[in-house]
Amino acid sequence: DYGSAVGQTGDLRPEYYKFKRAAWFARSFQNILETSDNATSTYANASTNSVVRVNARASAAGTILFLGNQGRSAQATQVTLNGTAYPQAGSLTVNPGEIMPVVTGYTIVPGVTLNVAPTRILGVIQQADTTTMVIYGQAGLPAELYFSVLPGTTISTGAPALSVNETNLTLQTSYPASGVSNFSFQSGSRRVRILTLSDTLADDTWFVDAGGQNYIVCGPQYVGDAAVTNGHLQIVTEKPWQNPASNPVVAYGPADAPMSL
Repeated sequence: DYGSAVGQTGDLRPEYYKFKRAAWFARSFQNILETSDNATSTYANASTNSVVRVNARASAAGTILFLGNQGRSAQATQVTLNGTAYPQAGSLTVNPGEIMPVVTGYTIVPGVTLNVAPTRILGVIQQADTTTMVIYGQAGLPAELYFSVLPGTTISTGAPALSVNETNLTLQTSYPASGVSNFSFQSGSRRVRILTLSDTLADDTWFVDAGGQNYIVCGPQYVGDAAVTNGHLQIVTEKPWQNPASNPVVAYGPADAPMSL
Protein backbone atom coordinates (compact mmCIF):
# COMPACT_ATOMS: atom_id res chain seq x y z
CA ASP A 1 0.00 0.00 0.00
CA TYR A 2 1.38 3.46 0.82
CA GLY A 3 4.57 2.03 2.29
CA SER A 4 5.47 0.02 -0.81
CA ALA A 5 8.54 0.55 -2.97
CA VAL A 6 6.49 1.00 -6.17
CA GLY A 7 3.27 3.00 -6.20
CA GLN A 8 0.08 1.89 -7.90
CA THR A 9 0.81 4.24 -10.82
CA GLY A 10 4.30 2.78 -11.26
CA ASP A 11 6.10 5.59 -9.45
CA LEU A 12 9.30 4.66 -7.63
CA ARG A 13 9.20 5.65 -3.99
CA PRO A 14 12.15 6.28 -1.63
CA GLU A 15 11.91 2.69 -0.36
CA TYR A 16 12.66 1.44 -3.87
CA TYR A 17 16.09 3.06 -3.89
CA LYS A 18 16.88 1.74 -0.42
CA PHE A 19 16.01 -1.77 -1.61
CA LYS A 20 18.11 -1.26 -4.75
CA ARG A 21 21.19 -0.33 -2.73
CA ALA A 22 20.74 -3.28 -0.35
CA ALA A 23 20.14 -5.72 -3.21
CA TRP A 24 23.26 -4.72 -5.15
CA PHE A 25 25.39 -4.83 -2.01
CA ALA A 26 24.13 -8.32 -1.13
CA ARG A 27 24.71 -9.54 -4.68
CA SER A 28 28.25 -8.14 -4.71
CA PHE A 29 29.24 -9.76 -1.40
CA GLN A 30 27.21 -12.94 -1.53
CA ASN A 31 30.40 -14.99 -1.03
CA ILE A 32 30.60 -13.60 2.49
CA LEU A 33 26.90 -13.56 3.33
CA GLU A 34 25.92 -17.03 2.13
CA THR A 35 28.51 -18.87 4.27
CA SER A 36 28.92 -16.48 7.20
CA ASP A 37 28.74 -17.10 10.94
CA ASN A 38 27.84 -14.71 13.71
CA ALA A 39 30.98 -12.81 14.76
CA THR A 40 29.30 -10.06 16.77
CA SER A 41 31.13 -10.88 19.99
CA THR A 42 34.48 -10.28 18.27
CA TYR A 43 33.53 -6.86 16.89
CA ALA A 44 30.91 -5.63 19.39
CA ASN A 45 33.19 -2.80 20.57
CA ALA A 46 34.44 -1.78 17.12
CA SER A 47 32.30 1.38 16.99
CA THR A 48 33.71 4.43 18.75
CA ASN A 49 30.14 5.65 19.39
CA SER A 50 28.23 3.45 21.85
CA VAL A 51 24.90 4.48 20.30
CA VAL A 52 25.94 2.76 17.06
CA ARG A 53 25.65 -0.98 17.66
CA VAL A 54 27.75 -3.51 15.73
CA ASN A 55 26.62 -6.86 14.43
CA ALA A 56 29.08 -8.87 12.37
CA ARG A 57 29.10 -11.80 9.97
CA ALA A 58 32.37 -13.59 9.21
CA SER A 59 33.32 -16.25 6.68
CA ALA A 60 36.40 -17.51 4.88
CA ALA A 61 35.62 -14.95 2.14
CA GLY A 62 35.69 -11.94 4.51
CA THR A 63 33.82 -10.14 7.26
CA ILE A 64 31.04 -7.54 7.25
CA LEU A 65 30.40 -5.28 10.23
CA PHE A 66 26.85 -3.91 10.28
CA LEU A 67 26.67 -0.54 12.04
CA GLY A 68 23.15 0.05 13.31
CA ASN A 69 21.69 3.32 14.55
CA GLN A 70 18.38 2.76 16.32
CA GLY A 71 18.26 6.32 17.62
CA ARG A 72 16.31 9.30 16.30
CA SER A 73 19.29 11.40 15.20
CA ALA A 74 22.28 10.87 12.97
CA GLN A 75 25.36 9.52 14.76
CA ALA A 76 29.03 10.04 13.91
CA THR A 77 31.35 7.13 14.53
CA GLN A 78 34.55 5.40 13.49
CA VAL A 79 35.32 1.69 13.24
CA THR A 80 38.35 0.46 15.16
CA LEU A 81 40.15 -2.52 13.61
CA ASN A 82 43.56 -3.75 14.77
CA GLY A 83 44.08 -0.59 16.77
CA THR A 84 43.33 1.84 13.91
CA ALA A 85 40.17 3.96 13.66
CA TYR A 86 38.55 4.28 10.21
CA PRO A 87 37.96 6.45 8.30
CA GLN A 88 41.24 8.03 9.27
CA ALA A 89 40.37 11.49 7.90
CA GLY A 90 37.05 11.91 9.66
CA SER A 91 34.02 9.91 10.69
CA LEU A 92 31.09 7.94 9.35
CA THR A 93 27.59 9.32 9.71
CA VAL A 94 24.99 6.62 10.35
CA ASN A 95 21.50 7.95 9.79
CA PRO A 96 18.52 7.20 12.09
CA GLY A 97 17.26 3.69 11.43
CA GLU A 98 20.15 2.93 9.07
CA ILE A 99 22.25 -0.23 9.08
CA MET A 100 25.55 0.50 7.34
CA PRO A 101 27.81 -2.40 6.31
CA VAL A 102 31.61 -2.12 6.53
CA VAL A 103 33.49 -4.79 4.56
CA THR A 104 36.85 -6.16 5.69
CA GLY A 105 39.21 -8.87 4.43
CA TYR A 106 37.49 -9.46 1.07
CA THR A 107 39.41 -10.59 -2.03
CA ILE A 108 38.31 -8.36 -4.92
CA VAL A 109 40.46 -10.19 -7.49
CA PRO A 110 43.29 -12.69 -6.99
CA GLY A 111 46.14 -10.86 -5.27
CA VAL A 112 44.00 -7.83 -4.30
CA THR A 113 42.32 -7.86 -0.88
CA LEU A 114 40.02 -5.13 0.38
CA ASN A 115 41.34 -4.88 3.94
CA VAL A 116 38.95 -2.19 5.17
CA ALA A 117 36.14 -0.32 3.41
CA PRO A 118 34.88 2.32 5.88
CA THR A 119 32.33 3.60 3.40
CA ARG A 120 29.08 2.72 1.65
CA ILE A 121 29.50 0.36 -1.29
CA LEU A 122 26.85 0.34 -3.98
CA GLY A 123 28.22 -2.68 -5.80
CA VAL A 124 31.13 -4.51 -7.41
CA ILE A 125 30.93 -5.85 -10.96
CA GLN A 126 33.22 -7.55 -13.49
CA GLN A 127 33.80 -5.76 -16.80
CA ALA A 128 36.10 -7.86 -19.03
CA ASP A 129 39.55 -7.57 -17.40
CA THR A 130 38.35 -4.72 -15.15
CA THR A 131 36.71 -5.06 -11.74
CA THR A 132 34.75 -1.93 -10.84
CA MET A 133 33.67 -0.92 -7.34
CA VAL A 134 31.17 1.91 -6.86
CA ILE A 135 31.23 3.70 -3.51
CA TYR A 136 29.10 6.65 -2.39
CA GLY A 137 28.62 9.11 0.44
CA GLN A 138 27.66 12.64 1.38
CA ALA A 139 29.51 15.24 -0.68
CA GLY A 140 32.66 16.43 1.06
CA LEU A 141 32.90 13.55 3.54
CA PRO A 142 35.85 11.10 3.54
CA ALA A 143 35.97 8.36 0.91
CA GLU A 144 38.57 5.81 2.00
CA LEU A 145 39.56 2.27 0.99
CA TYR A 146 42.49 0.16 2.13
CA PHE A 147 43.89 -2.73 0.06
CA SER A 148 46.64 -5.32 0.08
CA VAL A 149 48.01 -5.74 -3.44
CA LEU A 150 50.66 -7.63 -5.39
CA PRO A 151 54.21 -6.27 -5.64
CA GLY A 152 54.58 -4.11 -8.72
CA THR A 153 51.04 -2.72 -8.58
CA THR A 154 50.82 0.61 -10.41
CA ILE A 155 48.38 3.53 -10.25
CA SER A 156 46.59 4.14 -13.55
CA THR A 157 44.25 7.00 -12.63
CA GLY A 158 43.68 9.17 -9.58
CA ALA A 159 47.08 9.79 -7.96
CA PRO A 160 47.88 11.14 -5.39
CA ALA A 161 44.53 10.38 -3.71
CA LEU A 162 45.15 6.77 -4.78
CA SER A 163 48.62 5.73 -3.63
CA VAL A 164 50.64 2.54 -3.29
CA ASN A 165 53.46 1.74 -0.87
CA GLU A 166 54.94 -1.69 -1.62
CA THR A 167 51.95 -4.01 -1.09
CA ASN A 168 49.65 -1.49 0.61
CA LEU A 169 47.33 0.60 -1.55
CA THR A 170 45.13 3.37 -0.16
CA LEU A 171 42.39 5.63 -1.47
CA GLN A 172 41.95 8.76 0.63
CA THR A 173 39.72 11.39 -0.94
CA SER A 174 36.30 12.99 -0.44
CA TYR A 175 33.02 12.47 -2.23
CA PRO A 176 32.29 14.86 -5.12
CA ALA A 177 29.34 17.24 -5.02
CA SER A 178 28.42 16.25 -8.57
CA GLY A 179 29.54 13.82 -11.22
CA VAL A 180 31.77 10.79 -10.79
CA SER A 181 35.42 10.60 -9.71
CA ASN A 182 37.45 7.79 -11.28
CA PHE A 183 40.39 5.94 -9.71
CA SER A 184 42.11 2.81 -11.02
CA PHE A 185 45.16 0.63 -10.56
CA GLN A 186 46.78 -2.35 -12.27
CA SER A 187 47.71 -5.38 -10.18
CA GLY A 188 49.14 -8.29 -12.15
CA SER A 189 46.85 -8.99 -15.09
CA ARG A 190 43.82 -7.37 -13.46
CA ARG A 191 42.69 -3.78 -13.39
CA VAL A 192 40.64 -2.49 -10.45
CA ARG A 193 38.60 0.68 -10.85
CA ILE A 194 36.87 2.68 -8.11
CA LEU A 195 34.09 5.13 -8.93
CA THR A 196 33.12 7.58 -6.19
CA LEU A 197 29.88 9.56 -6.27
CA SER A 198 27.48 11.38 -3.99
CA ASP A 199 24.69 9.60 -2.15
CA THR A 200 22.20 11.53 -4.30
CA LEU A 201 23.73 10.25 -7.55
CA ALA A 202 23.87 6.72 -6.09
CA ASP A 203 20.07 6.59 -6.35
CA ASP A 204 20.43 7.37 -10.06
CA THR A 205 23.17 4.80 -10.76
CA TRP A 206 22.38 1.46 -12.37
CA PHE A 207 24.18 -1.78 -13.22
CA VAL A 208 23.00 -3.10 -16.58
CA ASP A 209 23.91 -6.06 -18.77
CA ALA A 210 23.78 -5.41 -22.52
CA GLY A 211 25.36 -7.34 -25.37
CA GLY A 212 27.05 -9.72 -22.93
CA GLN A 213 28.85 -6.86 -21.16
CA ASN A 214 28.25 -5.12 -17.84
CA TYR A 215 27.85 -1.35 -17.76
CA ILE A 216 27.46 1.20 -14.98
CA VAL A 217 25.02 3.94 -15.98
CA CYS A 218 24.95 7.15 -13.93
CA GLY A 219 22.29 9.82 -14.26
CA PRO A 220 18.84 8.39 -15.11
CA GLN A 221 16.22 8.10 -12.41
CA TYR A 222 15.28 4.74 -13.87
CA VAL A 223 16.86 2.45 -16.46
CA GLY A 224 14.70 -0.11 -18.24
CA ASP A 225 15.84 -2.08 -21.28
CA ALA A 226 19.45 -1.86 -22.46
CA ALA A 227 21.01 -3.13 -25.68
CA VAL A 228 24.13 -2.73 -27.79
CA THR A 229 23.33 -1.82 -31.40
CA ASN A 230 26.11 -1.40 -33.98
CA GLY A 231 28.61 -1.18 -31.16
CA HIS A 232 26.70 1.56 -29.31
CA LEU A 233 25.02 1.22 -25.93
CA GLN A 234 21.36 2.18 -25.99
CA ILE A 235 19.16 2.41 -22.91
CA VAL A 236 15.51 3.13 -22.25
CA THR A 237 14.99 5.49 -19.33
CA GLU A 238 12.03 6.93 -17.49
CA LYS A 239 11.71 10.28 -15.76
CA PRO A 240 9.09 10.73 -13.00
CA TRP A 241 6.56 13.50 -13.33
CA GLN A 242 7.21 14.47 -9.71
CA ASN A 243 10.69 15.77 -8.81
CA PRO A 244 12.28 15.04 -12.19
CA ALA A 245 16.05 15.44 -12.48
CA SER A 246 18.09 16.37 -15.53
CA ASN A 247 21.41 14.73 -14.74
CA PRO A 248 24.03 14.19 -17.45
CA VAL A 249 23.92 10.50 -18.41
CA VAL A 250 27.21 8.63 -18.68
CA ALA A 251 28.03 4.95 -18.87
CA TYR A 252 31.17 3.11 -17.81
CA GLY A 253 32.19 0.00 -19.72
CA PRO A 254 35.55 -1.79 -19.45
CA ALA A 255 37.39 1.21 -20.98
CA ASP A 256 38.67 3.89 -18.63
CA ALA A 257 36.83 6.82 -20.21
CA PRO A 258 33.05 7.06 -19.70
CA MET A 259 30.62 7.17 -22.59
CA SER A 260 28.26 10.13 -22.80
CA LEU A 261 24.71 9.12 -23.67
